[in-house]
Amino acid sequence: MKRVVNLEETPGKVVGDSGRAVPNYDRLVETGQSVMPRLPFPKGVYRFRTHEEADAWTERHILKAALKQAHARPKEKPKKPEGLRQWLKRVFGAGE
Repeated sequence: MKRVVNLEETPGKVVGDSGRAVPNYDRLVETGQSVMPRLPFPKGVYRFRTHEEADAWTERHILKAALKQAHARPKEKPKKPEGLRQWLKRVFGAGE
């Protein structure tokens, strides 16, 4: 079906054709994948007797995945706090 447009009329609202994309969508997807690359649950169908049992199972698997990811990251050494003299030297120059 071809749209018919009358160029002499000013168009009103167009419904359903926003054409706007989410800003930084690619960065959002990349960040989400880096935080949780896949679901932390094993594949399959699971049945639970109660909601509490299902919640406990879900939390256990989420924590297990988070710990696994935390152990995989390289350890960073904490930086030694800068003393007052070093800060003054850095801010105001090497001359004393």
